[in-house]
Amino acid sequence: MPKARHTPERRRLLNTLAHMGALAIARGFVEAKGGTVTAANWGDRRGACFTMTPPVPNRVALQVIAA
Repeated sequence: MPKARHTPERRRLLNTLAHMGALAIARGFVEAKGGTVTAANWGDRRGACFTMTPPVPNRVALQVIAA
C-alpha cells in the first residue's frame, strides 16, 4: 500500500497538535508540583511564548530537610 502524503496544511495541523500534546504533558507535570504555565501569542503569525514557573520552595520545608 502506498504511503499517504499530507498537504502542507495537514502537516501544519498535525505538527500543531503534536506540540499541544507535549505542552499538555509539561503543564501537567509543572502544575502537579505547584508551578504554573502561561502562554502568550506574539501576533502576526510569529509564534507564541510559553513560560513555565517552578514552585518556590517553602523555607520551613528547607529547614526541616537540612536539619
